[in-house]
Amino acid sequence: MGFIHLAITLFVWCLIIQALLSWFPSSPNSTGLNNFKNALHTITSPVLGPIRRAIPPVRFGGVGVDLSLLIAVFGLQLINSFI
Repeated sequence: MGFIHLAITLFVWCLIIQALLSWFPSSPNSTGLNNFKNALHTITSPVLGPIRRAIPPVRFGGVGVDLSLLIAVFGLQLINSFI
């Protein structure tokens, strides 16, 4: 069970880091950062993709807010607390 808790915790941290990095634009010169962002996207897209397809972004004025990250983190933490 310790491995599952660790895996869920690491995955939640990957989601949070991906969300934080999405606020900063990528420059073509920073290949290391771009590779890191692509790796995070590859890791997290199997979980976030179905949530994004099921729940479209919520519109607030002219801005769309993607709630998939919040739902994924909440769900994973809920699963982690039951295990």
